[in-house]
Amino acid sequence: MKKPWSDDSREITEVINTLVNAGKSVALCANGEGTMHTRLLRVHYHRGQLYLLVRRPSGLAATSTIHSLIFKLKGMPALGFTCRVEKETENLLAAALPEHIFQLELRKESRLRPLHGSMATFFIQEKDRVNICLIEDISRGGARLVGRPKHRISNGDLIGPCTLSFAGHKKRISREITINTASVIRTFQQAGKPGHLGLGLRFNLSPQEKARIDEALNNSNLFGD
Repeated sequence: MKKPWSDDSREITEVINTLVNAGKSVALCANGEGTMHTRLLRVHYHRGQLYLLVRRPSGLAATSTIHSLIFKLKGMPALGFTCRVEKETENLLAAALPEHIFQLELRKESRLRPLHGSMATFFIQEKDRVNICLIEDISRGGARLVGRPKHRISNGDLIGPCTLSFAGHKKRISREITINTASVIRTFQQAGKPGHLGLGLRFNLSPQEKARIDEALNNSNLFGD
């Protein structure tokens, strides 16, 4: 859910410069291609016009509009803006500066993709072998995993305990959260990865576990590349 946050040009420029100087990852959505991660490089003045230079994500098709750039700064809510792409090259997008910034209220089922190397380590109840899978994405309600579990897993199986290990930058583990109980709500074969199983988990969270999940989801350093 989006709601207005600022249309003050000075405040918008200040926020963009903060993002550029911090080198923080932002989530980019364009042309219905899903969420990609990139960085804002600089504000560039050319022939009387200011452009926002954005590193072009690998695999992004030609685009005329960045539907949203989402980011999180310390002490602020999740924010974002829409901007028009004026020029593009193989490696860069040159966009017009946004006129508005909106605040994003993260819904319960909004899914985020953690950094590569984030893992879930878990037991299936009444079975004794540990399973390790990669975390494909995660929300406040559950997670999607992929890997080669040690046991056969079926819908309805109970998981617990399950430790989520979020990889920080340079593949360092920067946050671990243990969830006592979860359930398998979906299993599927992972496309393009023979022998790999995909799992959809639904969390059964205590208030303390919910608070730790919320804190992780609001930490932009755990998501993006």
